[in-house]
Amino acid sequence: MPPTLPELLKTTVEKDGSDLHLTTNTPPQVRVHGKLQPLPMPPLTPADTKALAYSVMTDAQKKRFEETLELDFAFGVRGIGRFRCNVFNQRGAVGRLPAHSRADPGVP
Repeated sequence: MPPTLPELLKTTVEKDGSDLHLTTNTPPQVRVHGKLQPLPMPPLTPADTKALAYSVMTDAQKKRFEETLELDFAFGVRGIGRFRCNVFNQRGAVGRLPAHSRADPGVP
């Protein structure tokens, strides 16, 4: 069973990564100091990749993505932070947003 998106984002933050890249048929990769580092896990299947992306989308966002095959949005993961996400075709990248000084544990 593949990891959840919150687990992958937690790993990204712990590694001081700037981006999490999820691409079909490759393991998740974290960009650290400008270099992509694959995480030690099996490649993601198309179904894994779609499930990870859809796990943080609203129904309206899913519909818009299915119509345009591209979507930019932001979301929060409680206790981890806020993230910017770009999903396109069968590939996606999730990037960290700067933390705010106010207490904001993230909104799922």
